[in-house]
Parts: sequence; C-alpha cells; structure tokens
Amino acid sequence: MNPDALAQLRDIHLPEPIGWWPPAPGWWLLAVLTIIVTTVALNYLLARRRRLNFRRQAKQLLAQSWDTYQQDRDDRQLLENLLTLVRRVGKTGRQHDHLEAMTATQLIRMLDDACAGALSTHIPSADIESLLYRRQAQPLREAQARQLYTAVAAWLKRGGHPC
Repeated sequence: MNPDALAQLRDIHLPEPIGWWPPAPGWWLLAVLTIIVTTVALNYLLARRRRLNFRRQAKQLLAQSWDTYQQDRDDRQLLENLLTLVRRVGKTGRQHDHLEAMTATQLIRMLDDACAGALSTHIPSADIESLLYRRQAQPLREAQARQLYTAVAAWLKRGGHPC
C-alpha cells in the first residue's frame, strides 16, 4: 500500500449522541394515558372515600340513637331518630331521592324488606303508626326496639339501597 494514501485517511468521527428530549410520540401518548388513568382513579377513590365516610358517620349516628334509647327508653324518639337517619342517608344518593317523600309507614316497609320480613314479624305496623302519631301509644318491648335497630343497621350495611 501506498503510505501517502494511509496518511490521507482521517479518524472515525461518531455521530452526535441522541438526546433524550424531545421524546418520541409513543412516550407522549404513554404520558397522556398515565395522567388520564391517574385522574380517573383518584376521582373514583375520593368519591368512594366520601361514600364510605358518610356510611361510617351514619353508623355512628345509629349507635348514638341506640345509646340514647338505652338511657331514656323513649320509643318515639328512637323511631323518629331512626327514620330521620334513613332519610338523611337517602338524600346522599341520586337513586334515593324518593325516600324523602316516603311516609313513615313506607319507610318501615322498606326496612322490613331489607331485613327479609323480620321487622314485621316482631313489630306490627299498627304499633309503629300508633307510636308515631298517638300520645298514648303502646310502648315497644326491648326485642322490638332491637329489631328496629337491627333493620336499620342491615339497611345501612347494604349501602342504604332501597329494596
């Protein structure tokens, strides 16, 4: 070989390194999808937490109503507190808008359905109506009051869904 030809050769020059910015379109798409999925998941989790928080508060109010009943033995107050609680829970969901317009008898029937008829076997509806609307009403027995409390608790456990 000719030494002059080798002297004319230049060193190998590497191309400029590929930069990390701007990312390829696939990375942009992945970033957008990650943001969307994170936003949807966060909204779902926050809504679920609010829903469960209200259910927890409703259970606390139910326990307070029962404790008050245990101290005072006021049947009418217990019944009013429980029905008010059912209506309050009913206002929290879109599917429960009709609960506010229901009469006490209809609410009791709904609670009876929630506990598979166990409420009506322990407390006749006439006793509940007289307890709500008459001054001299027949008082509830301990088992009847407990069954009423259990029916509301079962309804809350189901998520407050009407039957």
